Amino acid sequence: MWSRLFPSTIAPYIRAVVIGIALTLLVLFRDGFHVLMSYVNGLTTAGILLILVGLLLLVIHFGSLDTFSFAFKKAKELRRKDVEGMPRQSYWEYLQAKQEQRRTESWDFMAYVWVGAVFTAAGFIVELWLR
Repeated sequence: MWSRLFPSTIAPYIRAVVIGIALTLLVLFRDGFHVLMSYVNGLTTAGILLILVGLLLLVIHFGSLDTFSFAFKKAKELRRKDVEGMPRQSYWEYLQAKQEQRRTESWDFMAYVWVGAVFTAAGFIVELWLR
């Protein structure tokens, strides 16, 4: 399990860093580059948002939205013209298939949490440096 918490490839980390830099720059453009406290705001805002997105993806991975996805899947099936010829899948079968699929998936979204923690820590370090 511990190996799943840290993605083995560098691509998810690069995506998270690019998103973090973009969020930091967005805050800096809004507040201004000349105000030193805006760097703290940019880094901590980007870090906290990355952590929250990573944790939201973790909750979704554990199946909190499976009921909604099953409902939308069934609604889409009902709109088709050839409903009679399609095999029917119960909710229990759907959940079992999703759990089996999750066992083989990697947790690339955890890179958002770790990069967000680094951005937040950097924001706190810059704040301590400014005092």
